[in-house]
Order: sequence, then structure tokens, then C-alpha cells
Amino acid sequence: MFTAQKCELGKQAGKWFTVAIEAGGLARRVGYCARGCPGHESGVAAVAHHVQYLLDRESDLWLERQQARACEICGTPTRLRARLGRDTKPYVLCADHQSSRILQQLFQRSAAFPRVAATDDSGAPPQPDAEPGVSPALSATP
Repeated sequence: MFTAQKCELGKQAGKWFTVAIEAGGLARRVGYCARGCPGHESGVAAVAHHVQYLLDRESDLWLERQQARACEICGTPTRLRARLGRDTKPYVLCADHQSSRILQQLFQRSAAFPRVAATDDSGAPPQPDAEPGVSPALSATP
């Protein structure tokens, strides 16, 4: 699972980053936020940065399956799928809708934007810290 967290201590205090929540509640920065990212002004911006990472590095288009299902956009029967992120459920998209733009729209529509939480630079477990317009945790599996 990944979400956005606000850093409270250190040079990056007040900035938001996308993090993965590991067993035991330990948070670690992921995607572009893991290396060299100066941080973001909001949790929503941090998640948008991670979605761009997924589009750039972890998207799969034109996956063919044996069973035809209805395209999630137009309903046309298709054996094609597309996926955004590792270990995620593929979206059913016909040939006309196999694009990173459509994949991004479906992902954003199906995922709740993250509940934000504060942490320090050590990755200590998050503490609740609400941000307007940010809702429950974003799961890597849409």
C-alpha cells in the first residue's frame, strides 16, 4: 500500500512524499519521491508524482488474455488488458482505449486519494494529520 506523508522534522519538514507502508507500520519513500525529490506542497501532489512514476516505469499496455471481457470505457468485447503498477489488477481496455492517458484516468478514478500522515526523516510510523481534499489510503491495487 502507498500513501502520502508529511515530513515533520529535518530539512524537508513540511513537505509531502509518497511512501509505502511496510509490515509493522514502517514507512519508506517510493517512486520518484525515493531519490532526489525535494518534496511536494500537498499530499495530492505527492501522489500525482507517484502516478507519473508508475506511468513512466511500471505500466503495461497491450496485455492479451484468453477470455474476452467488456472494455471498461466503451463496453466492446476485448481480450486486451492494461496494468498500472506491480501486482495490480489489470484494466480491461479495447484497442481504441489502450493508452497511458486512459490508464491514468482509470487509476485515478478507482483509487481513493491518500489519507495524509506526518512522519520524520527516519520513517517512523505515521501520525494522523488531515489535509483538506485528501481521503482514505491509496492502495497499490485498484
